[in-house]
Parts: sequence; C-alpha cells; structure tokens
Amino acid sequence: MKNLKLKKIIEIKNLVKKYGKKIVFNKLNLDIFEGERIALLGANGCGKTTLMETICGLRKVDGGYINFPQGKELFFKSVGMQFQTGNYPNAIRVNDLIYLYSNVYNQPIDKNLKKEFQIDEIEYKDVNDLSFGQKKRVELFLLLSMKLKFLILDEVTSGMDIFIKMQTLKILEKYIKTNNVGIFYISHNLEEITTFCNRMIILKKEGIVFDQKIDNTFDVQKQMESVYPNKKNE
Repeated sequence: MKNLKLKKIIEIKNLVKKYGKKIVFNKLNLDIFEGERIALLGANGCGKTTLMETICGLRKVDGGYINFPQGKELFFKSVGMQFQTGNYPNAIRVNDLIYLYSNVYNQPIDKNLKKEFQIDEIEYKDVNDLSFGQKKRVELFLLLSMKLKFLILDEVTSGMDIFIKMQTLKILEKYIKTNNVGIFYISHNLEEITTFCNRMIILKKEGIVFDQKIDNTFDVQKQMESVYPNKKNE
C-alpha cells in the first residue's frame, strides 16, 4: 500500500525467510511509512513475530532485502521492540534495567510515566521474579520513556490483570497519539486494534493477503473471518 504524503521508513522487497526446509516467507513485499500504526494479524505460526524479528535484524534474511530509506543507523536509534517473552540475566533488578536503558539511549527516565506505570512498587525486585504481566509493564514503560519514534509491540497486554491492562492501554493510546509514534502491533484483541491502528495487514503462510487502511468504522473481525473463513480469530 503506497502513501505518497509520508516518508518511507522500511522497504521490504522479495523477502525470503526459512527455518531449515520450512519456508516462512517467499518473496514478501511491504512498505512502511512514518507515523503508521499497523496491526499485524494472522493465525498462530504464520510468521508475525518472525517478520518483526527479521526487520530488527534478529533473524537473518534468506533472500530479498530489507532497506531503511532514511538510514539504517537512524532507524535503529529510533525503534524499540517489546518481545512476546523476555529473558533477563540472573540477579538484575528493575532499577538496574532502568539505568541500563537510560544510559544506552542517553535519555532521562520520565518520572510521570514511572508513576503511571506504578514502577515504584516493583523497582527493587529481581526482574526474573516478576510476574509475566509485570515484566510486560516494565518493558513498555522503558520503551515509552526512551522517546522512540517506532515501536514493535507483540501481545503487549498479555498476562496483565484487567485493571492494569485498562490503565496501560490508556497510557499507550495517549502516548502514541500525542507523539505521533509509529507502531507495528501484534494482538489478538480486536478492540485494541481498532483503538490504536490505522492500517491492517493480515498474514497467511503464502504471505500478505490483506493490506488496507482502517478507521473506527472498520470491522476487523469481519475481515479476519473473510480471510480465515473456516476458523475463529485466534
């Protein structure tokens, strides 16, 4: 999908990605522009997380290429990725992680965000002792504090209790819209997609099968059911 008014930040051409003999992508093409908030949907195992990790350089490209028109260095200075599952070194506390991020990105910690995310309650705990939902909360707090311009978020609210989830989504929505942050958003929650995203891409094993702008009137579930007529949205 082309957008002539916005600057292109990622250009993917004929991308091939394999795991052994298994082909995940075969000549996948995708352009991403500044400020786009993209929902990436598809059945489990179709390659959503693999695509994110390949863009970030965590997976090698087996064919084709990924180009960053505004410069690779500039892109990687402005992008942050929140992983679906996070593993950390033993005995690293939350405040150690905060110190690390602040120094790597040369960015002071946002005290208001720290309060909103209730980080003070867990600041001196070992990261690996946190619940899955608490880890998600810490990771998102760190990404927002670093003032990044493009976020890759993979099931960002999974594991959170309902009250923390509601608060987190409210903070995230305000931050994204206030700062015109671009996102790549993987979620199985259709309400979140409608709230945050202005473009929807659906992946199947053969590649991208749907790519369209969305707004508040767009029926995400109906479109998913048209692409996956024989299964419920996963």
